[in-house]
Amino acid sequence: EQQEDEGDASDGDSGRMSEGEFETFDRYDLAFAGELEQWSSGYATCATIGQTGDLVGFRDCIEEEWKGVEDDGLLAWGNARDTFDDVDKGCLRALRRYANRVDEVYTRNLGAYEAAKSLRFGAITRAFRGLPRYADRYAKASITTRDACNPK
Repeated sequence: EQQEDEGDASDGDSGRMSEGEFETFDRYDLAFAGELEQWSSGYATCATIGQTGDLVGFRDCIEEEWKGVEDDGLLAWGNARDTFDDVDKGCLRALRRYANRVDEVYTRNLGAYEAAKSLRFGAITRAFRGLPRYADRYAKASITTRDACNPK
């Protein structure tokens, strides 16, 4: 038991996540990243359907591709925020930025999804145009958080 206590103390002193926290972060982050990737490739397919004039098919496609993004985004964001009190130093700074970037990329993609689902054609192009930039910002925050918080 004493060795476990010493291990916990060194984890706390480093400001990094525990093994379990990092595994949970990793699982939620990878799930969200996977959903975003699927959504990104999927909405391009949906656009092709929409260009044929099949608006019902376009809307159905958009709804199908969006499934999972919301749940996994909320899980990644919530897990990051729940971990704030357990870390400090560089890990905390990185984790805060990560949570902000998850929120940002999620909110931007939600806006694009809602514009597409509502068939607001003028808003669709604008909404989707900036999404790669927000995805890049999220990806950079994920890498930085992994580097700053990995307990190994």
